Amino acid sequence: MPNIMLTYRCNLNCPYCFANEFVNKQSTDITFDSFLSAVHFITKDGPAFLGLIGGEPTLHKDFKNILRTIIEDRKIKECTVYTNGLELEPYIDEISSPKFRLLVNCNSPETIGEERFAKIAKNLDVLINQRYMRDRINLGVNYYSDDLDCSFIIELLNRFDLHRVRLSLTVPDFSVCDTVSSVAFFRQRKQGLMNLLRRFCDNAIVPYYDCNKPPVCIWTDEEKQWIQEYLDRYGVKESNLLETNSLCYPVIDILPTLEAVRCFGMSSFEKVNICDFDSVTDLASYFLNRVDCEAYRIADCADCQACYYRKTRHCTAGCIGFKSEFIRKANETIDTVLIGNN
Repeated sequence: MPNIMLTYRCNLNCPYCFANEFVNKQSTDITFDSFLSAVHFITKDGPAFLGLIGGEPTLHKDFKNILRTIIEDRKIKECTVYTNGLELEPYIDEISSPKFRLLVNCNSPETIGEERFAKIAKNLDVLINQRYMRDRINLGVNYYSDDLDCSFIIELLNRFDLHRVRLSLTVPDFSVCDTVSSVAFFRQRKQGLMNLLRRFCDNAIVPYYDCNKPPVCIWTDEEKQWIQEYLDRYGVKESNLLETNSLCYPVIDILPTLEAVRCFGMSSFEKVNICDFDSVTDLASYFLNRVDCEAYRIADCADCQACYYRKTRHCTAGCIGFKSEFIRKANETIDTVLIGNN
């Protein structure tokens, strides 16, 4: 599902921000005409899903008009708004339309302040209990430190009787990712992650990984058995907690400039203008060839060399951003060869 970045501005300054190349570095907002151009590009192949991201998308000066445009556009099947939940109140009527889903990224009251946390909870209360959006709201937590006390997200989920949470394992600063083995990174954080999963299990909460899913090889047989028993305990038939796949497909994040990146993890790798491509499918194929193919070819560590899942393109050993510099060098070599052949 492609995303449109409405603004670089944000009302928070999260230490783990995955879009830190852009967020709060400039005050750029997408123009309404450019927004319409991005929607047209996304729906060229027919009715489509899309996401609204930032920064914090609710800060865009025309956000209400953007929401109403989406409601009226029959070529948009559904739209997910990625938000911190702080400024939803002015848009309750629009956001509660069946066209919308919400992914509310939650931070602890110690990080954002008790008053802000209470405001988010109040907005959720209205949307869940008064506007009946329970099945169209997901809460998310970014697990950026093994010292992070996740009691706040457990309490919030319990308060609204929600039992599913998006879990994102943040990565090191993308500028140094190429100096870090992703498999070693996951193994280092495994114990903290397992402790968190046990707390979720005790509270009848089953998380799902966003991107940067741990490769299955980090778990021992005993740990894999426990995770499977956890899923069986709550009757979860489909889950990515224990999949052999550790990969992602090009997301396509469209910036306010109408440049696009494969995803924020690879934003510094390459930006292209959507006007140079026929459709989202065409653009995704471009990034698959430039980025994903090389990510599978490059082994993260010695164990990955002979790994069946890497060879069959089922595992990139976590976030492709870890390999960004290696992928860049590989593309430079390919480009040099192609230029030489011409």
